[in-house]
Amino acid sequence: YLWQSPFCCSVFNLILGRGSLKLRVMSLELRVKRGNKQTLFIIILFVYCLLFTANSSSASSAGDIRAGNKLYKQEKYSEAADRYNQAVTQSPDSDIAHFNLGDALYKKVQYKEAIDAFTKALSTDNKSLEAKTIYNLANSKYKLGTQAADSDLNSAISMYREALDYYKRAIELDEGDKDARYNHELVE
Repeated sequence: YLWQSPFCCSVFNLILGRGSLKLRVMSLELRVKRGNKQTLFIIILFVYCLLFTANSSSASSAGDIRAGNKLYKQEKYSEAADRYNQAVTQSPDSDIAHFNLGDALYKKVQYKEAIDAFTKALSTDNKSLEAKTIYNLANSKYKLGTQAADSDLNSAISMYREALDYYKRAIELDEGDKDARYNHELVE
């Protein structure tokens, strides 16, 4: 039970006034006598609140990602992007939140914004996600090149070259990626 944990027993002993209390918090040893109990209680409460809010923030971020995924499957890309943005706000280092945001923005034909989101997702340690992110970056660069082809040929060529580089990298990360190979040959 939670009330039997060392943390709770320490707090109960402190509140009930049973002598002195020795507590280790993040490698900091605190020795509390009866006169300093209120100060220690405030410190313990503060640390507990910090831990609780950190966990609830990541749980909320995961909930926004799940909600965004449902909306994405229903092809409600604007609403999905909003949920993914909420997840990114709550967990700015979340590679999956950035990746999913990039996917939704790509579907909304917002390629520049998708590229920004995919670029932030590249901080992942997950090689599979990295390969998918690089593939999606290549597709986004290709689409930007296609949009620019009528008005700015040099920009279009530059985007196509960047797309080729990303497709090559995606193939290096996942040699079995047939889509990346096909798209690379198409752009080349």
